[in-house]
Amino acid sequence: MRSRTLVILVLLCTTATARAQDMPLSQVLIDGEDWRLVGEGYTFTEGPAVDAHGNVFFTDVPESKIYRIDAVTGKVALFADDTAKTNGLMFGPDGRLFGCRNGDKQIVAYKTDGTYDVIASDVSCNDIVVARDGHIWFTDPGNQQVWHVSPQGEKRVVAKGWRPNGVILTRDGGTLVVTDSN
Repeated sequence: MRSRTLVILVLLCTTATARAQDMPLSQVLIDGEDWRLVGEGYTFTEGPAVDAHGNVFFTDVPESKIYRIDAVTGKVALFADDTAKTNGLMFGPDGRLFGCRNGDKQIVAYKTDGTYDVIASDVSCNDIVVARDGHIWFTDPGNQQVWHVSPQGEKRVVAKGWRPNGVILTRDGGTLVVTDSN
């Protein structure tokens, strides 16, 4: 089942990145194409994100690893190890891979070699979205709040009192959509 979930996530990410957010699965999948296993043996995958070249990145949270699926070959390779249970991922407008490095209570931006820069510290984090202008929002289900980080690195709580989980911006960037885990 986990493998099928990964395949679904890969198909969603590679065929219709942001547009898939408000489309039925039948409009995202390619007619006549069968499911294709791209990887297996993971403990718990999370946070699929697609770069400008179509490569898909995803985490194996309990194993503290980030993997990359090559857009051309379809091969899975380790991108980063010892990731402090990074879960939510998203590419920013500058091409960097932003992640919720919850084991270290940080929001980070991964470089192409798997090293990272710390964007925000002392925050619990789960899922993340990065706007075209560099603003970041992320969820903190354990503390029942949503955070905002400005491009200058200023952080603040923007919503609280419920259990937020997934987060995304509408295509025009005008509306922040947050799921409630309750």
